[in-house]
Amino acid sequence: MERWKGRLCLITALSVEAKPLIEHYKLSSINNRYFRIYEGNDIILIISGVGKIKSSIATTYILSQIDNLDRCVALNIGLCGTQDRSHNRGTPILVNKVRDRDTGYEYFPDILFSHNMIEGGVETHSVLVSLENQPPIEEKFVDMEASGFFEGASTFLPPHRISCIKVVSDYLDGYIPDKTDVIHMIGEVIPAIDCIYRVMEYHMEHSTVVLDDREKTYLDRIAEHIRLTVSQTHELYDMAFKYKLRTGEDIPSFEDIFAIEVKTKEEGKREFERIKRIFWSK
Repeated sequence: MERWKGRLCLITALSVEAKPLIEHYKLSSINNRYFRIYEGNDIILIISGVGKIKSSIATTYILSQIDNLDRCVALNIGLCGTQDRSHNRGTPILVNKVRDRDTGYEYFPDILFSHNMIEGGVETHSVLVSLENQPPIEEKFVDMEASGFFEGASTFLPPHRISCIKVVSDYLDGYIPDKTDVIHMIGEVIPAIDCIYRVMEYHMEHSTVVLDDREKTYLDRIAEHIRLTVSQTHELYDMAFKYKLRTGEDIPSFEDIFAIEVKTKEEGKREFERIKRIFWSK
């Protein structure tokens, strides 16, 4: 199977959301039997289809086929609704929390950079939300893909290399923008998408300096010894990265862990929780 190289991986639900991105970044279609995929200039884009399950599958698929994941960031671009009419249609929202309506699971993209965008939480629903069928909503914004995207992306990438940018399209009043409106709204926020990608890219480059090769090898030894999953290993790296930025100190020693034989997931989880407490003690 062909593998791709991309520093920016874009995931959209609809072809109409992807169209202005494809044109702006001059992406070319790739022949693929499963998804519509476009590539060019270190950027790869996949169209998932509507819904969190399709978003999760597409995100997992595309990231599993990228060779240089350690140099990649993933962005989910799409529409969202809100009851808050103080946000004009077409307003881009940088998502700082994702809540899955069905499971209650919550995900938190790490926004470790300054920006001038509006931040907000998104609640992902399995069905289109409107005034007629509106259940209680805990977050300000509503969509149908973000939790699936984040679940898929977090298997491969740490939270500071995962981001969602949602564009306000309606006020949960039954209004559905036409194709022309969607193309215009996404096209108008491309400068914001570019900006977020560039600062994430800069931050990613900086993070490779924060953790040196010796520390990365040490973290890998810890992850292997206590049997961490890929997602937990990313979390371990992320905690170490933030610890060094926050304290200016080397990461703590966990040598006592290697004297403990970890035989079960429960034992590994217990040791991982202890590592978390140490990292966040300062």
